Amino acid sequence: MILALKRYLVLFRGMLTTFLVALRCYKSIFKAITAIRRHADFRKKVHGHQRYPKYYHANGKYFMSMNIP
Repeated sequence: MILALKRYLVLFRGMLTTFLVALRCYKSIFKAITAIRRHADFRKKVHGHQRYPKYYHANGKYFMSMNIP
């Protein structure tokens, strides 16, 4: 149970960070959301359709895939 909660918190933190960066770059909520959706679509094309993205934990850091830190 604790591990599942930790996974959701890491996922939420990643999504929040992505949203804040997009908001800072585009300075519009609607443009930021559009950019995030396009990024998600691109990620689905590259990594396939997964319900939850896989995160890898190594040396106290989380990675989105084995090849992309």
